[in-house]
Parts: sequence; structure tokens; C-alpha cells
Amino acid sequence: MRVLSLLVFILVSLPFTLLAVSFALSNDQAVTLGLWPLTPDFLPKWETSLAVAGLTLLAVGFFAGAVYAGLWTQRLRFKLWQTERKQARLAKDLAVAEEALGKLREQTRFSTPVATPAQSLDNLRRGEISIL
Repeated sequence: MRVLSLLVFILVSLPFTLLAVSFALSNDQAVTLGLWPLTPDFLPKWETSLAVAGLTLLAVGFFAGAVYAGLWTQRLRFKLWQTERKQARLAKDLAVAEEALGKLREQTRFSTPVATPAQSLDNLRRGEISIL
């Protein structure tokens, strides 16, 4: 499974890396960056090359995706941990119940069998027992 994961990672990341390097080498024009509604009064503008701006945004997106994937994985691990704890608790309860059932079977094996209501009704109809 790890080999498959590594293979998919290489097949996905290698083309994107080559694309980013190609973009960086072909775009060396200067651009001005700023946040549109806030630029004039509150925030300064940045003068940088298009390649640096593009690679910076690519890196920010990569790290944002990594954080999201990490949080999602942590959530799944927590659910797995909860399920494992519940399974262990239920297995323990089952063992206790089976032990109690075994003790009850052992006790009733040596006692006088009790007739079920259906058996008692059949015996009454046949006249084997009377109510009076």
C-alpha cells in the first residue's frame, strides 16, 4: 500500500513541480501586488516578479491543503480510537455475559427441569394434572 501511495505521489507531484519550474523560468516580469479594496489607504503594495508571486501562492495553497488533510486525518484517527475503545468494552461485556450464562447453565443442569406454560397446558388437557 505504501508503494502505491508513493507511486501516486510521484506521478502527481512530478508534473506539477515541472509545471511550476517552467512557469518560474518563463515569467520574470515585474508585477505589483496588493489587496484591491484596502490597497490605497491601509496596506502597502508589493513589487515582485510574477514567478515569485506565482510560486508563493502555489506554496501557500500546498501548505493549506496539507493542514486540511492533516486535520481530516486526525479526525479519522480519533474516530478509529473511539471505535476501538467501544469494541474493547463490548468484548469485555460479552465475556462477562458468557461467563454468567455458563454459570447459569451449570446451575440449572443439576436442578429439576421446570415445565413451560405450553407443556403444563397440554398436560392439563390430557387430564394428567388437575387444577382442583
